[in-house]
Amino acid sequence: MPNRVPPHSEEFEQATIGAVLMEPSVIFLLQAEYELTPDHFYIPANREIYQAMLDTMAAGRPVDVIGVVDYLKRTGGLERVGGPIYIDSCVERCPAAQHVEYYADQLVRLYGLRLCLKAAQTVESDAYAADAEDGRTVAAKGITALCEVLKTREPDTTIMQEADASLAEWDAKAANRKAGVTLKLDGMATGIAFIDHLTNGLQPGVVVLGARESTGKTTLEGQIVGRIMSEDNAAVLRITRDSRRKALVQRDICREAQVNLSAMSKGYMTAVYRERVVKARDKMGGWREKIETGLYKMKDVCALIRADHRKRGTKLVTLDFIQMFAMGDSRIDNDRNGKLEAIMTMLKGLTFELGIPILILSQFARDKDGQKGRFGVNWLTQKPILADLKDSGSIEQLADVAILLSKVGDILDEEGEEGRRTVLGIEVAKNKQGPTGSTFLNFHRPFFTMEPVTDNQHRAITKFLRDEHDIRVGRCRVESMKQPYFETLHQAMMEADKIAGWQP
Repeated sequence: MPNRVPPHSEEFEQATIGAVLMEPSVIFLLQAEYELTPDHFYIPANREIYQAMLDTMAAGRPVDVIGVVDYLKRTGGLERVGGPIYIDSCVERCPAAQHVEYYADQLVRLYGLRLCLKAAQTVESDAYAADAEDGRTVAAKGITALCEVLKTREPDTTIMQEADASLAEWDAKAANRKAGVTLKLDGMATGIAFIDHLTNGLQPGVVVLGARESTGKTTLEGQIVGRIMSEDNAAVLRITRDSRRKALVQRDICREAQVNLSAMSKGYMTAVYRERVVKARDKMGGWREKIETGLYKMKDVCALIRADHRKRGTKLVTLDFIQMFAMGDSRIDNDRNGKLEAIMTMLKGLTFELGIPILILSQFARDKDGQKGRFGVNWLTQKPILADLKDSGSIEQLADVAILLSKVGDILDEEGEEGRRTVLGIEVAKNKQGPTGSTFLNFHRPFFTMEPVTDNQHRAITKFLRDEHDIRVGRCRVESMKQPYFETLHQAMMEADKIAGWQP
Protein backbone atom coordinates (compact mmCIF):
# COMPACT_ATOMS: atom_id res chain seq x y z
CA MET A 1 0.00 0.00 0.00
CA PRO A 2 1.55 3.35 -1.00
CA ASN A 3 2.36 5.77 1.79
CA ARG A 4 -0.46 8.20 2.48
CA VAL A 5 -0.19 11.64 4.02
CA PRO A 6 -1.42 11.62 7.66
CA PRO A 7 -4.65 13.55 8.35
CA HIS A 8 -4.03 17.29 8.55
CA SER A 9 -5.34 20.57 7.20
CA GLU A 10 -3.09 23.37 6.07
CA GLU A 11 -6.11 25.69 5.97
CA PHE A 12 -7.11 25.12 9.60
CA GLU A 13 -3.51 25.41 10.79
CA GLN A 14 -3.04 28.72 8.98
CA ALA A 15 -6.43 30.01 10.13
CA THR A 16 -5.54 29.25 13.77
CA ILE A 17 -2.23 31.07 13.47
CA GLY A 18 -3.92 33.95 11.68
CA ALA A 19 -6.59 34.23 14.40
CA VAL A 20 -3.91 34.64 17.08
CA LEU A 21 -2.05 37.24 15.04
CA MET A 22 -5.31 39.16 14.48
CA GLU A 23 -6.50 38.84 18.09
CA PRO A 24 -3.53 37.93 20.39
CA SER A 25 -5.73 37.37 23.46
CA VAL A 26 -7.19 34.17 21.95
CA ILE A 27 -3.91 32.40 22.64
CA PHE A 28 -5.01 32.15 26.28
CA LEU A 29 -8.17 30.37 25.14
CA LEU A 30 -6.12 27.94 23.05
CA GLN A 31 -3.90 27.24 26.06
CA ALA A 32 -6.60 26.97 28.72
CA GLU A 33 -9.41 25.27 26.81
CA TYR A 34 -7.60 23.20 24.18
CA GLU A 35 -4.08 22.82 25.63
CA LEU A 36 -2.88 23.42 22.11
CA THR A 37 0.83 22.63 21.59
CA PRO A 38 3.10 22.90 18.54
CA ASP A 39 2.59 19.14 18.01
CA HIS A 40 -1.02 19.82 17.03
CA PHE A 41 0.37 21.41 13.84
CA TYR A 42 1.47 18.92 11.17
CA ILE A 43 3.28 21.33 8.84
CA PRO A 44 6.78 22.12 10.26
CA ALA A 45 6.58 25.84 9.43
CA ASN A 46 3.25 26.20 11.26
CA ARG A 47 4.62 24.22 14.19
CA GLU A 48 7.61 26.58 14.48
CA ILE A 49 5.45 29.69 14.17
CA TYR A 50 3.13 28.54 16.97
CA GLN A 51 6.15 27.78 19.18
CA ALA A 52 7.41 31.29 18.45
CA MET A 53 4.02 32.65 19.55
CA LEU A 54 4.27 30.81 22.87
CA ASP A 55 7.84 32.02 23.43
CA THR A 56 6.87 35.59 22.53
CA MET A 57 3.98 35.49 25.00
CA ALA A 58 6.24 34.07 27.74
CA ALA A 59 8.67 36.94 27.15
CA GLY A 60 5.87 39.46 27.74
CA ARG A 61 5.86 40.74 24.17
CA PRO A 62 2.76 41.23 22.04
CA VAL A 63 1.87 38.15 19.98
CA ASP A 64 1.23 40.03 16.76
CA VAL A 65 2.82 39.87 13.31
CA ILE A 66 5.63 42.29 14.21
CA GLY A 67 6.42 40.54 17.50
CA VAL A 68 6.46 37.02 16.02
CA VAL A 69 8.49 38.05 12.95
CA ASP A 70 11.00 39.79 15.21
CA TYR A 71 11.32 36.69 17.42
CA LEU A 72 11.85 34.35 14.44
CA LYS A 73 14.37 36.75 12.95
CA ARG A 74 16.38 36.82 16.17
CA THR A 75 16.28 33.02 16.56
CA GLY A 76 17.14 32.32 12.93
CA GLY A 77 13.84 30.66 12.06
CA LEU A 78 12.26 33.32 9.85
CA GLU A 79 13.55 31.93 6.54
CA ARG A 80 12.66 28.35 7.53
CA VAL A 81 8.98 29.24 7.92
CA GLY A 82 8.80 31.13 4.62
CA GLY A 83 9.58 34.65 5.80
CA PRO A 84 7.18 37.51 6.61
CA ILE A 85 5.21 36.81 3.43
CA TYR A 86 4.10 33.39 4.70
CA ILE A 87 3.17 34.78 8.13
CA ASP A 88 1.12 37.53 6.49
CA SER A 89 -0.60 34.89 4.35
CA CYS A 90 -1.78 33.14 7.55
CA VAL A 91 -3.62 36.30 8.51
CA GLU A 92 -5.13 36.51 5.05
CA ARG A 93 -6.27 32.87 5.25
CA CYS A 94 -8.19 33.52 8.50
CA PRO A 95 -11.77 34.61 7.72
CA ALA A 96 -12.54 35.74 11.28
CA ALA A 97 -10.63 35.53 14.58
CA GLN A 98 -13.84 34.82 16.51
CA HIS A 99 -14.06 31.42 14.76
CA VAL A 100 -10.79 30.26 16.34
CA GLU A 101 -12.57 27.68 18.52
CA TYR A 102 -13.83 25.89 15.41
CA TYR A 103 -10.33 25.90 13.90
CA ALA A 104 -8.84 24.59 17.13
CA ASP A 105 -11.45 21.82 17.34
CA GLN A 106 -10.37 20.65 13.90
CA LEU A 107 -6.68 20.69 14.85
CA VAL A 108 -7.38 18.61 17.95
CA ARG A 109 -9.46 16.12 15.92
CA LEU A 110 -6.81 15.68 13.24
CA TYR A 111 -4.02 15.43 15.82
CA GLY A 112 -5.90 12.61 17.53
CA LEU A 113 -6.18 10.72 14.25
CA ARG A 114 -2.45 11.10 13.62
CA LEU A 115 -1.71 9.71 17.07
CA CYS A 116 -3.93 6.71 16.30
CA LEU A 117 -2.01 6.07 13.08
CA LYS A 118 1.28 6.44 14.93
CA ALA A 119 0.17 3.89 17.53
CA ALA A 120 -0.94 1.49 14.78
CA GLN A 121 2.37 1.92 12.97
CA THR A 122 4.20 1.15 16.21
CA VAL A 123 2.24 -2.10 16.59
CA GLU A 124 2.87 -3.03 12.95
CA SER A 125 6.58 -2.28 13.19
CA ASP A 126 7.00 -4.25 16.41
CA ALA A 127 5.07 -7.22 15.02
CA TYR A 128 7.26 -7.36 11.86
CA ALA A 129 10.51 -7.06 13.81
CA ALA A 130 12.79 -10.11 13.69
CA ASP A 131 13.21 -10.11 17.45
CA ALA A 132 9.51 -9.48 18.14
CA GLU A 133 8.23 -10.75 21.47
CA ASP A 134 4.87 -12.44 21.94
CA GLY A 135 1.66 -10.83 20.72
CA ARG A 136 0.54 -9.84 24.23
CA THR A 137 3.63 -7.66 24.71
CA VAL A 138 3.22 -6.00 21.31
CA ALA A 139 -0.50 -5.44 21.98
CA ALA A 140 0.25 -3.96 25.39
CA LYS A 141 2.62 -1.42 23.86
CA GLY A 142 -0.02 -0.57 21.27
CA ILE A 143 -2.71 -0.14 23.92
CA THR A 144 -0.39 2.16 25.89
CA ALA A 145 0.14 4.27 22.77
CA LEU A 146 -3.60 4.43 22.11
CA CYS A 147 -4.24 5.50 25.72
CA GLU A 148 -2.12 8.57 24.99
CA VAL A 149 -4.70 9.49 22.37
CA LEU A 150 -7.43 9.38 25.00
CA LYS A 151 -5.41 11.75 27.16
CA THR A 152 -5.09 14.41 24.48
CA ARG A 153 -8.44 15.95 25.36
CA GLU A 154 -11.31 14.80 27.54
CA PRO A 155 -13.74 17.72 27.42
CA ASP A 156 -16.88 15.76 28.18
CA THR A 157 -15.46 14.22 31.37
CA THR A 158 -14.11 17.56 32.55
CA ILE A 159 -17.36 19.35 31.80
CA MET A 160 -19.42 16.78 33.69
CA GLN A 161 -17.10 16.96 36.69
CA GLU A 162 -17.42 20.75 36.76
CA ALA A 163 -21.19 20.52 36.29
CA ASP A 164 -21.56 18.02 39.16
CA ALA A 165 -19.35 20.16 41.43
CA SER A 166 -21.38 23.28 40.58
CA LEU A 167 -24.67 21.46 41.24
CA ALA A 168 -23.43 20.25 44.64
CA GLU A 169 -22.23 23.76 45.49
CA TRP A 170 -25.57 25.34 44.54
CA ASP A 171 -27.53 22.69 46.47
CA ALA A 172 -25.47 23.41 49.59
CA LYS A 173 -25.99 27.17 49.22
CA ALA A 174 -29.72 26.71 48.73
CA ALA A 175 -29.92 24.58 51.88
CA ASN A 176 -27.96 27.17 53.86
CA ARG A 177 -30.16 29.99 52.63
CA LYS A 178 -33.32 28.12 53.65
CA ALA A 179 -31.76 27.44 57.05
CA GLY A 180 -31.04 31.14 57.52
CA VAL A 181 -27.27 30.74 57.27
CA THR A 182 -25.46 33.79 55.90
CA LEU A 183 -23.93 32.84 52.57
CA LYS A 184 -20.26 33.52 52.03
CA LEU A 185 -19.16 35.37 48.89
CA ASP A 186 -17.29 33.36 46.28
CA GLY A 187 -14.60 36.04 46.19
CA MET A 188 -13.16 38.56 48.63
CA ALA A 189 -15.59 41.19 49.91
CA THR A 190 -14.73 44.77 48.98
CA GLY A 191 -16.81 46.22 51.79
CA ILE A 192 -18.97 48.10 49.27
CA ALA A 193 -22.21 46.11 49.40
CA PHE A 194 -23.30 47.21 45.93
CA ILE A 195 -20.12 45.89 44.28
CA ASP A 196 -20.15 42.66 46.31
CA HIS A 197 -23.80 42.01 45.47
CA LEU A 198 -23.19 42.22 41.72
CA THR A 199 -19.77 40.55 41.51
CA ASN A 200 -20.04 38.09 44.43
CA GLY A 201 -16.76 39.52 45.68
CA LEU A 202 -13.40 40.01 43.94
CA GLN A 203 -12.65 36.78 42.09
CA PRO A 204 -9.67 35.71 39.95
CA GLY A 205 -9.49 37.94 36.90
CA VAL A 206 -8.71 41.50 35.83
CA VAL A 207 -10.83 44.13 37.60
CA VAL A 208 -10.65 47.66 36.18
CA LEU A 209 -11.52 50.71 38.26
CA GLY A 210 -11.84 53.76 36.02
CA ALA A 211 -12.46 57.46 36.69
CA ARG A 212 -11.19 60.93 35.85
CA GLU A 213 -8.39 62.38 37.98
CA SER A 214 -9.19 63.32 41.61
CA THR A 215 -12.49 61.45 41.58
CA GLY A 216 -11.56 58.85 44.18
CA LYS A 217 -9.97 55.87 42.40
CA THR A 218 -7.05 55.58 44.80
CA THR A 219 -9.33 56.19 47.79
CA LEU A 220 -11.65 53.33 46.80
CA GLU A 221 -8.66 51.09 46.05
CA GLY A 222 -7.17 51.85 49.47
CA GLN A 223 -10.48 51.25 51.23
CA ILE A 224 -10.91 47.89 49.47
CA VAL A 225 -7.40 46.62 50.28
CA GLY A 226 -7.69 47.87 53.87
CA ARG A 227 -10.93 45.91 54.34
CA ILE A 228 -9.45 42.76 52.79
CA MET A 229 -6.32 42.91 54.97
CA SER A 230 -8.30 43.66 58.14
CA GLU A 231 -11.15 41.19 57.70
CA ASP A 232 -9.56 38.38 55.66
CA ASN A 233 -5.97 38.73 56.92
CA ALA A 234 -4.94 38.46 53.26
CA ALA A 235 -1.61 39.53 51.80
CA VAL A 236 -1.95 42.43 49.35
CA LEU A 237 0.60 43.85 46.91
CA ARG A 238 0.07 47.47 45.84
CA ILE A 239 2.13 48.68 42.87
CA THR A 240 1.84 52.37 42.08
CA ARG A 241 3.40 54.98 39.83
CA ASP A 242 0.92 57.66 40.90
CA SER A 243 1.45 58.06 44.67
CA ARG A 244 4.32 58.10 47.12
CA ARG A 245 4.49 55.37 49.74
CA LYS A 246 4.24 57.93 52.56
CA ALA A 247 1.12 59.47 51.03
CA LEU A 248 -0.61 56.07 50.79
CA VAL A 249 0.28 55.20 54.39
CA GLN A 250 -1.00 58.56 55.64
CA ARG A 251 -4.27 58.07 53.76
CA ASP A 252 -4.66 54.60 55.27
CA ILE A 253 -4.04 55.91 58.79
CA CYS A 254 -6.52 58.78 58.43
CA ARG A 255 -9.15 56.48 56.93
CA GLU A 256 -8.81 53.89 59.68
CA ALA A 257 -8.67 56.57 62.42
CA GLN A 258 -11.35 58.75 60.78
CA VAL A 259 -9.29 61.89 61.22
CA ASN A 260 -8.85 64.80 58.82
CA LEU A 261 -5.55 64.48 56.94
CA SER A 262 -5.53 68.14 55.96
CA ALA A 263 -6.01 69.22 59.59
CA MET A 264 -3.30 66.80 60.78
CA SER A 265 -0.86 68.17 58.23
CA LYS A 266 -1.49 71.70 59.57
CA GLY A 267 -0.71 70.73 63.16
CA TYR A 268 -4.23 70.21 64.52
CA MET A 269 -3.42 67.10 66.58
CA THR A 270 -5.92 66.87 69.42
CA ALA A 271 -5.74 64.25 72.17
CA VAL A 272 -8.73 62.45 70.65
CA TYR A 273 -7.15 62.48 67.21
CA ARG A 274 -3.85 61.16 68.57
CA GLU A 275 -5.57 58.30 70.36
CA ARG A 276 -7.37 57.33 67.16
CA VAL A 277 -4.18 57.55 65.09
CA VAL A 278 -2.26 55.32 67.51
CA LYS A 279 -5.02 52.70 67.40
CA ALA A 280 -5.07 52.85 63.60
CA ARG A 281 -1.28 52.49 63.46
CA ASP A 282 -1.40 49.43 65.75
CA LYS A 283 -4.15 47.90 63.61
CA MET A 284 -2.14 48.46 60.44
CA GLY A 285 0.82 46.75 62.09
CA GLY A 286 -1.01 43.46 61.54
CA TRP A 287 -1.66 44.12 57.87
CA ARG A 288 0.12 41.97 55.31
CA GLU A 289 0.71 44.85 52.93
CA LYS A 290 3.54 45.56 50.52
CA ILE A 291 3.77 48.84 48.58
CA GLU A 292 6.08 49.05 45.55
CA THR A 293 6.70 52.41 43.86
CA GLY A 294 9.94 51.82 41.92
CA LEU A 295 8.84 49.62 39.03
CA TYR A 296 7.35 50.62 35.71
CA LYS A 297 8.39 47.90 33.21
CA MET A 298 5.75 45.19 33.04
CA LYS A 299 8.35 42.45 32.82
CA ASP A 300 9.65 43.52 36.25
CA VAL A 301 6.13 44.05 37.59
CA CYS A 302 5.04 40.54 36.61
CA ALA A 303 8.23 39.05 38.07
CA LEU A 304 7.53 40.83 41.37
CA ILE A 305 3.91 39.62 41.42
CA ARG A 306 5.00 36.00 40.87
CA ALA A 307 7.73 36.21 43.50
CA ASP A 308 5.44 37.88 46.06
CA HIS A 309 2.73 35.29 45.43
CA ARG A 310 5.19 32.45 46.05
CA LYS A 311 6.63 34.09 49.16
CA ARG A 312 3.56 35.56 50.88
CA GLY A 313 0.63 33.87 49.16
CA THR A 314 -0.65 37.21 47.84
CA LYS A 315 -4.44 37.25 47.42
CA LEU A 316 -4.83 40.64 45.68
CA VAL A 317 -2.64 42.85 43.49
CA THR A 318 -3.45 46.47 42.62
CA LEU A 319 -1.83 48.68 39.95
CA ASP A 320 -2.26 52.46 40.08
CA PHE A 321 -2.61 53.42 37.31
CA ILE A 322 -2.17 51.30 34.19
CA GLN A 323 -1.34 54.08 31.72
CA MET A 324 1.78 54.89 33.79
CA PHE A 325 3.37 51.49 33.13
CA ALA A 326 5.35 50.47 30.06
CA MET A 327 6.62 47.39 28.25
CA GLY A 328 10.19 48.71 28.09
CA ASP A 329 10.28 48.33 24.30
CA SER A 330 10.16 51.68 22.49
CA ARG A 331 8.48 50.22 19.41
CA ILE A 332 5.58 48.96 21.54
CA ASP A 333 5.47 51.85 23.99
CA ASN A 334 5.23 54.40 21.19
CA ASP A 335 1.97 52.77 20.14
CA ARG A 336 -0.44 53.50 23.02
CA ASN A 337 -3.02 50.94 21.99
CA GLY A 338 -0.35 48.32 21.35
CA LYS A 339 1.24 49.00 24.73
CA LEU A 340 -2.04 48.70 26.62
CA GLU A 341 -2.93 45.51 24.77
CA ALA A 342 0.43 43.97 25.65
CA ILE A 343 0.12 45.00 29.31
CA MET A 344 -3.45 43.73 29.64
CA THR A 345 -2.51 40.46 27.94
CA MET A 346 0.30 39.88 30.43
CA LEU A 347 -1.90 40.67 33.42
CA LYS A 348 -4.72 38.50 32.09
CA GLY A 349 -2.26 35.63 31.80
CA LEU A 350 -1.10 36.20 35.39
CA THR A 351 -4.65 35.93 36.74
CA PHE A 352 -4.98 32.53 35.02
CA GLU A 353 -1.56 31.44 36.27
CA LEU A 354 -1.89 32.56 39.91
CA GLY A 355 -5.68 32.41 40.34
CA ILE A 356 -5.94 35.84 41.99
CA PRO A 357 -7.72 39.12 41.15
CA ILE A 358 -5.64 42.01 39.84
CA LEU A 359 -7.26 45.41 40.41
CA ILE A 360 -6.18 47.98 37.81
CA LEU A 361 -6.80 51.72 38.08
CA SER A 362 -7.32 53.56 34.82
CA GLN A 363 -7.95 57.15 33.74
CA PHE A 364 -10.81 58.38 31.59
CA ALA A 365 -9.90 59.91 28.23
CA ARG A 366 -9.68 63.70 28.50
CA ASP A 367 -11.62 64.34 25.30
CA LYS A 368 -14.67 62.80 26.99
CA ASP A 369 -14.06 64.34 30.37
CA GLY A 370 -14.39 67.55 32.32
CA GLN A 371 -17.10 70.08 32.95
CA LYS A 372 -17.77 70.65 29.25
CA GLY A 373 -17.61 66.95 28.42
CA ARG A 374 -20.01 64.09 28.89
CA PHE A 375 -20.03 64.26 32.69
CA GLY A 376 -20.74 67.96 32.95
CA VAL A 377 -24.30 67.39 31.79
CA ASN A 378 -26.27 65.01 34.00
CA TRP A 379 -25.02 61.78 35.52
CA LEU A 380 -28.38 60.05 35.23
CA THR A 381 -28.57 60.55 31.48
CA GLN A 382 -24.82 60.49 30.77
CA LYS A 383 -23.42 57.67 32.88
CA PRO A 384 -19.81 56.73 32.17
CA ILE A 385 -19.34 53.89 29.69
CA LEU A 386 -16.43 51.59 28.91
CA ALA A 387 -15.50 53.64 25.85
CA ASP A 388 -14.71 56.54 28.21
CA LEU A 389 -11.64 54.70 29.50
CA LYS A 390 -8.40 56.08 28.12
CA ASP A 391 -7.19 53.73 25.34
CA SER A 392 -10.28 51.69 26.11
CA GLY A 393 -10.06 49.00 23.41
CA SER A 394 -7.82 46.43 25.08
CA ILE A 395 -8.90 47.36 28.60
CA GLU A 396 -12.55 46.94 27.74
CA GLN A 397 -11.99 43.65 25.94
CA LEU A 398 -9.76 41.87 28.46
CA ALA A 399 -11.32 43.09 31.73
CA ASP A 400 -13.46 40.59 33.65
CA VAL A 401 -15.09 43.34 35.73
CA ALA A 402 -15.12 47.08 35.00
CA ILE A 403 -16.17 49.61 37.68
CA LEU A 404 -16.53 53.26 36.68
CA LEU A 405 -16.67 56.25 39.03
CA SER A 406 -17.80 59.76 38.18
CA LYS A 407 -18.68 62.86 40.17
CA VAL A 408 -22.36 63.77 40.57
CA GLY A 409 -21.86 66.83 42.76
CA ASP A 410 -20.50 68.31 45.98
CA ILE A 411 -22.43 68.75 49.22
CA LEU A 412 -21.78 71.85 51.33
CA ASP A 413 -20.27 71.45 54.79
CA GLU A 414 -21.34 73.27 57.95
CA GLU A 415 -19.44 76.39 56.88
CA GLY A 416 -21.00 76.35 53.42
CA GLU A 417 -17.86 75.13 51.65
CA GLU A 418 -17.74 72.57 48.85
CA GLY A 419 -15.59 69.49 48.51
CA ARG A 420 -15.64 67.87 51.94
CA ARG A 421 -18.40 65.49 50.91
CA THR A 422 -19.02 64.48 47.31
CA VAL A 423 -21.74 62.34 45.76
CA LEU A 424 -20.25 59.87 43.29
CA GLY A 425 -21.98 57.74 40.73
CA ILE A 426 -20.62 54.18 40.58
CA GLU A 427 -21.34 51.97 37.60
CA VAL A 428 -20.45 48.27 37.26
CA ALA A 429 -20.28 48.51 33.47
CA LYS A 430 -18.94 45.01 32.78
CA ASN A 431 -19.30 41.82 34.79
CA LYS A 432 -18.57 38.51 33.09
CA GLN A 433 -20.09 36.48 35.91
CA GLY A 434 -23.23 38.47 36.65
CA PRO A 435 -25.36 41.56 36.19
CA THR A 436 -24.34 45.18 35.82
CA GLY A 437 -25.88 48.22 37.50
CA SER A 438 -25.28 51.58 39.16
CA THR A 439 -25.83 53.46 42.40
CA PHE A 440 -24.36 56.38 44.36
CA LEU A 441 -21.67 56.70 47.03
CA ASN A 442 -20.96 59.29 49.71
CA PHE A 443 -17.28 60.25 49.39
CA HIS A 444 -15.95 61.91 52.56
CA ARG A 445 -12.80 63.46 51.12
CA PRO A 446 -10.99 64.55 54.33
CA PHE A 447 -11.23 60.99 55.71
CA PHE A 448 -10.67 59.06 52.44
CA THR A 449 -13.82 57.05 53.04
CA MET A 450 -16.65 55.97 50.77
CA GLU A 451 -20.00 54.49 51.73
CA PRO A 452 -23.24 53.69 49.89
CA VAL A 453 -25.97 56.32 50.07
CA THR A 454 -29.09 55.55 52.08
CA ASP A 455 -32.36 54.70 50.36
CA ASN A 456 -33.68 58.20 51.09
CA GLN A 457 -30.55 59.79 49.68
CA HIS A 458 -30.75 57.62 46.57
CA ARG A 459 -34.33 58.72 45.95
CA ALA A 460 -33.42 62.38 46.55
CA ILE A 461 -30.43 62.28 44.19
CA THR A 462 -32.41 60.50 41.48
CA LYS A 463 -35.30 62.96 41.75
CA PHE A 464 -32.93 65.92 41.67
CA LEU A 465 -31.15 64.64 38.57
CA ARG A 466 -34.43 63.96 36.79
CA ASP A 467 -35.74 67.43 37.62
CA GLU A 468 -32.46 69.01 36.56
CA HIS A 469 -32.57 67.13 33.25
CA ASP A 470 -36.19 68.12 32.62
CA ILE A 471 -35.28 71.77 33.11
CA ARG A 472 -32.35 71.48 30.71
CA VAL A 473 -34.53 70.03 27.95
CA GLY A 474 -37.31 72.54 28.67
CA ARG A 475 -39.93 70.14 30.04
CA CYS A 476 -40.54 72.18 33.19
CA ARG A 477 -39.36 75.24 35.08
CA VAL A 478 -38.37 75.18 38.73
CA GLU A 479 -37.31 78.43 40.41
CA SER A 480 -34.87 76.72 42.78
CA MET A 481 -32.97 75.30 39.85
CA LYS A 482 -31.69 78.77 38.99
CA GLN A 483 -29.30 78.33 41.92
CA PRO A 484 -25.87 76.74 41.33
CA TYR A 485 -25.98 73.01 40.68
CA PHE A 486 -24.21 71.95 43.89
CA GLU A 487 -26.49 74.10 46.08
CA THR A 488 -29.68 72.47 44.81
CA LEU A 489 -28.14 69.01 45.11
CA HIS A 490 -27.08 69.92 48.64
CA GLN A 491 -30.65 70.93 49.53
CA ALA A 492 -32.03 67.65 48.18
CA MET A 493 -29.53 65.65 50.20
CA MET A 494 -30.09 67.63 53.40
CA GLU A 495 -33.82 67.01 53.17
CA ALA A 496 -33.21 63.28 52.70
CA ASP A 497 -30.79 63.22 55.66
CA LYS A 498 -33.29 65.04 57.86
CA ILE A 499 -36.04 62.51 57.08
CA ALA A 500 -33.79 59.51 57.80
CA GLY A 501 -31.94 61.03 60.75
CA TRP A 502 -28.68 60.21 58.93
CA GLN A 503 -25.35 61.45 60.22
CA PRO A 504 -22.07 61.35 58.19
